[in-house]
Amino acid sequence: MRIKILKVWLFLLPVIGIIGTVLYIQSSNNITELEEQNLRSIQAVKNDMQAALPDYYQRVEGYIFREAYAVYSEESISKESQKFVDLLANVFQPEIEKVRLVGKSQVPLPSLSLDQNELSRKNLKVKIPSEKMNYFTSYGFTGKFEASSESIKDAVIIDVTFPIEELLRKQENNKVFQEFFILNSQGEVVYPEEQLGLQLLEPFPLTRDSLGVVRSGVYHEVINFSGFKNRAYIAPVTLENLQLFAVGTVPEAQFMKVGLRINFSLLSILLFFLVILISSVPILAILNLGLGDSLTRSKILQVGLSLLGLTLILGFAFSFFKNIPDPLQETKNIRLTLDQQFTDSLCRFNTILRDFQDQGEKNTFGQVNELIEFSDYGLAKQMYFQGPGLDLNFGDGSNSPIDLSDRAYFTYFKEGDSSVFINSHYSRGSGQLESVISRKTNEGNIHAVTFKLQPDADISKNFRFLLIKEDGGILYKSQKIISPISNLKEGVSLVKWQEIESILKNNRDLGENQTLEVPFYLNGHHYTGVFSRIRDTGYDQPVWMVFLVNHNLTHVFSSLSSLEAVLILSAYFLILLLSMAAQGLSRQLLTDFGFNTFLFEWLKPTQQNLRKLKYLTFAFLIYGGIVLTIYYYLPLDPIRLLLLLIISSLWISFINLATDSNSSKGSSSKKYHLNETAYAPLGINLMIILVSVLSGLVSWIPILILSLSALVLTYLWHGFVKKIPGRIKIIPASKVLPVYLVTWFLLVGFIPGYLIQSKTQIFESKIWNSVKSSEKEEQNLQLESLEKSRRSIMMTVTDPFDQKILDFITPNQTVFRAAMQGTSKNLSFGIDWIGVIGLLFLFGFLIYYLQRTIFFTFEPVHEDNFDLSQPKLFVCSIDSGHFDEIMDQLLSNSTKTVAKIDFLTQEINWQFKVDTSYEMYIFQNFHCLADPTKAIEIIENLDGPGKTIWICSGKTWPELLSKIKENDQSMRFSEAFSDFRFKFLAIPHETLETEPGFEKPEILLREMRSRKAFFTNMWAELSFLERLVCYSFAQEGFFSPARKDVMIGLAQKGVLKPKDTKVKKPVWLENPWLEWQLYSPVFRKYILDQTSESELEAFRVFEKKQGNAQSIQVSLVSFALICLALIGIFDQNFFSEAYAYLTGSLGLLGSVYALLNRGLLNFKFGKSNS
Repeated sequence: MRIKILKVWLFLLPVIGIIGTVLYIQSSNNITELEEQNLRSIQAVKNDMQAALPDYYQRVEGYIFREAYAVYSEESISKESQKFVDLLANVFQPEIEKVRLVGKSQVPLPSLSLDQNELSRKNLKVKIPSEKMNYFTSYGFTGKFEASSESIKDAVIIDVTFPIEELLRKQENNKVFQEFFILNSQGEVVYPEEQLGLQLLEPFPLTRDSLGVVRSGVYHEVINFSGFKNRAYIAPVTLENLQLFAVGTVPEAQFMKVGLRINFSLLSILLFFLVILISSVPILAILNLGLGDSLTRSKILQVGLSLLGLTLILGFAFSFFKNIPDPLQETKNIRLTLDQQFTDSLCRFNTILRDFQDQGEKNTFGQVNELIEFSDYGLAKQMYFQGPGLDLNFGDGSNSPIDLSDRAYFTYFKEGDSSVFINSHYSRGSGQLESVISRKTNEGNIHAVTFKLQPDADISKNFRFLLIKEDGGILYKSQKIISPISNLKEGVSLVKWQEIESILKNNRDLGENQTLEVPFYLNGHHYTGVFSRIRDTGYDQPVWMVFLVNHNLTHVFSSLSSLEAVLILSAYFLILLLSMAAQGLSRQLLTDFGFNTFLFEWLKPTQQNLRKLKYLTFAFLIYGGIVLTIYYYLPLDPIRLLLLLIISSLWISFINLATDSNSSKGSSSKKYHLNETAYAPLGINLMIILVSVLSGLVSWIPILILSLSALVLTYLWHGFVKKIPGRIKIIPASKVLPVYLVTWFLLVGFIPGYLIQSKTQIFESKIWNSVKSSEKEEQNLQLESLEKSRRSIMMTVTDPFDQKILDFITPNQTVFRAAMQGTSKNLSFGIDWIGVIGLLFLFGFLIYYLQRTIFFTFEPVHEDNFDLSQPKLFVCSIDSGHFDEIMDQLLSNSTKTVAKIDFLTQEINWQFKVDTSYEMYIFQNFHCLADPTKAIEIIENLDGPGKTIWICSGKTWPELLSKIKENDQSMRFSEAFSDFRFKFLAIPHETLETEPGFEKPEILLREMRSRKAFFTNMWAELSFLERLVCYSFAQEGFFSPARKDVMIGLAQKGVLKPKDTKVKKPVWLENPWLEWQLYSPVFRKYILDQTSESELEAFRVFEKKQGNAQSIQVSLVSFALICLALIGIFDQNFFSEAYAYLTGSLGLLGSVYALLNRGLLNFKFGKSNS
């Protein structure tokens, strides 16, 4: 045992190391991926800004072209152009400061400057074909813009000023970062306007670290912003001659919550393992009792509570893992709906384009943005907008002010490809994603249609999905995707994109309704991307829908619903504890002699209890079927279910106690009296039933069924089953208690744990899915109070990082009332219940092993067959008078001459002499010798042919040997007794006679006083361990299995005796337990009253030094605390960092205490003295 705790920790420490390593690797990977995500996001902002500047210049050029064409003198050109100008008047109107007409050789160098948040571009040259220059030299154009001109006028340059936010239209919907800034070269904010001029940080586009490594490009650093620590992601943005910096910030706390998030399956399994481990601590302590551990009533009670808690947890865990939501399956119908909507929409727009191309049909009834026909050079020949009078016709397009020659949906066909081209782009005006389809006819004409894909608005608002081309180009993204990426490859890592790209190319023939699943990170969160192919319509690339499933949302739902179920389960468990406490208070836990007795005495597997336990096993199976039937057919919410389970469990407790044969007048009374302990669960139950029915929480019908069933089962026992003669032999005697306890804990533990978790999850799933009731309900204050409490708890323990979670925590009141109406017929039995059966068998085996540990026994051994033919005999008897009686009987018919020497009155010294003429020598009270080695010479002198030597000692021979300290003398002593036989002589058992007019405690006390010297002598002749065993039993009524060898010795001495002396042999064929007790209640009373304080202190020191159970308990709880701390450190959504370190510190202190108290201090280094 000295090394046992060290062995425990030698096993636990590697387990802690493995768990810590796994959690560290996972959290490190999460943080690294999140860092890369944020760096990619800020890099995308930089790229977008750099692309937005020339795009803005193109829009300015387009504006100049439109204005020049609109004021041209030729009416056929100016009329259509003016319509286009009027159309875009409120869409784009740049601030032109100056327009100049110069020669190409006189164009000054361009420059870009920044004044606060205004960008100013000087000398922007408008790209004008030479044949179109006359439009810009006309009087109408120069007059409108007050353009100055030189003698040579073959180039137009302009000065334009625009706010920097014009370059960030695409970023207006970017929610990747909590705060987003544009800084100038000094680190001052130029965007957004409300933070204008703020010195945020000191940016550096290029730096060299201490090792000389150059760092450039995007980077991140930690800053304090508005009093909070933030991670700033910085990207240098070069705009012509300007150096700016794009900065996105994420609060450090939020980053760590997202980054330090453990895999939910791993977390769930680990937590359940730790909870099961903590619940099993009392069981493990009982199974590892050491020599210094006493088996107490409280330890056995803790085992019962541990088994109850274990079954509750197992039922809860089985329901949790059986009913864990599968978001992939739950969203299947939504994915099919989206797939159909996208397919229909693309087909419809393709048809619209074909009709426009083939027949000139342009009545699209508001479904498209624009219909365009191109000239050979990419100029718009015709454009049709939605609305009356918005048709533009530029003839052959040669005089069209709309140049689309650089657009992808035109340039694609320059290579001669005749397939249908599809693409999307972000509008620089609105920042919204706009799609386009273009086609080329056999004659070479190119037509295009622009539109917005609009799937179901609610689905787009509540789910994340993309429509992409095979190269990753995004055609559509739902409203819930916060990143304005244009291509999927911008949002995922390079390695992950290569994987996705390869998968898409290799599965172009993927069938309808078939999907591919690829896990990846996007927007700082981990998703499972479900790829499904949109049915082919001849586009330039296959089109795929990517539905993003955020498992963290489902994990939050599972966590919150499980938390609510745990609270309900805790209330159920507390009620059972209250009932048990009431049972203890309502019962006098003393025997007739005034000794402490066990609260669950009726559970001992004695012959008297076996018949009842067999009946209750079958009765509880029937009762459990009734409970499950009510659950199946009755619409229940978690609160109503809790009340019904409490009522049923209290009725089960009542049946247990009401069928107990003990009554207030004793078992001999012919008239049955209800066991006083049964009044406790009955009273609590009636009170709960009354409150439940009067408040309208539960219908009286199921309560009546449960109550009548309990009363009928109780009556059947007393009225019929108890009176049936013979034995019920269906269950073997040794298996009755395990089978009964499995049934009992199944009803009060496993089934309630399963049903509470299952019903709570069903209840919360209705809120999660926003299921409303069609019925109108009046205001209910109880429901409002319940919803308020639920909301308060959930907001305290979780981070609502998604609107879906926030809507779940703060539901619509109609949805909440609909959920509280309850559900029925949601109990199903499948193949997974085979695992439950296997689990019950393992649980039964555990209880059987506990039974063999707690209610252990051994065969009684009687050694009263003495024979004078035995020449050398050592008899251990603590009652020398009884030995004298035996000897008198043996010698009454013997002719041997006998010499009796009593060392109680004689001492071996120089005067001591023994007459050697006798045939038989009897040495009595041998244990009274101060030095047993002095008897060696006497024994050797008397030994010889025809000589008989019998020695009687109150102490065993090993105890006498232990008194000899010198090795040589110890060897001589053992050699002298090598020919002896050893026997025990049991003291005669006593019965305490009752006397009229006297209570048993009075008789007990009087008898103890009259025989105090005898008991004192007996107590003195017992060894330390024997006294410890006797005291432990006298105090607790149980024996420790670790002291079984000591008990056998006490039984041989007669100090212990079987309680039922009529039990036949072998014990395990007739009765699973032979109950042992002290041979006399008077001796038990003596032990309790007369044990000295010094002896009690010696017992405590021995138990502390030699005990094992407490150290194992401390070690296991410390292990669980350390593991919980590791979870808290590597998953800050579990609990805060402070709590994690506090929990870990407690665990470390416990482990140090266990090691120092039981391990290292008792571990001897170097060679021993031997």
